[in-house]
Amino acid sequence: MAHLEWLLAEDVLLLVTEDEKGGTTTEHADVVVAGALLADLAEAGCLVETDKLVSVAPDASVDGPPILVEALDVLRQRDQPVKAKKLLEDLRKQLKPVSDRVAERLVELGVLELRKATFLKIPLGYKAPTLDPEPERALRTRLGDILVQGVTPSDRDAELIALLRAADLIRHVVDKEHRKAAKQRAQEIEAQGPASPALKAVVDEVNDALVMAIAAGSAAGVIGSS
Repeated sequence: MAHLEWLLAEDVLLLVTEDEKGGTTTEHADVVVAGALLADLAEAGCLVETDKLVSVAPDASVDGPPILVEALDVLRQRDQPVKAKKLLEDLRKQLKPVSDRVAERLVELGVLELRKATFLKIPLGYKAPTLDPEPERALRTRLGDILVQGVTPSDRDAELIALLRAADLIRHVVDKEHRKAAKQRAQEIEAQGPASPALKAVVDEVNDALVMAIAAGSAAGVIGSS
């Protein structure tokens, strides 16, 4: 039984959440967060990959936040291996809105503050501005040390960087003058691994899903901010 104290999905959500307004810096946040949640399950050893198809491991079990347990239950509904894209879609549909669901524990921990969003008194869902900036500050410092200063990443941070690179979010982590070098460093880290076949399949699908989402937005005349 795997135990995860802090989710990749929670790290990603912190990085794409606007501190004061509580919105997100990318309109494709749900794709990225759902992909990170899928990566959490892969990291926990709950997913296996065979011939580019992913399935839940027969003995998969996870001891972690309720959202992670729910995510595993969602994926168990698939009775045969599928493309990671299908699992990503399952999470987005059945845990909708997945960003809000992942935010729940961060709200309980006092990191984010959940607020109802309205326009002319019409409910627009929820916003989650930062209440305690220290976790995100520490995360950004750690990632900056890796991407700018060349510090060797832990396996988990390497996985997080691979996800951020797939979502083109490296530029949201470092200052403008360091972005080019940071992207190159992220590419090197991803190439070195280590990453399980299941995790690599997840990252690849996140990348493909974002490309499709951005292309769809462009066709509709709406360019994503990611």
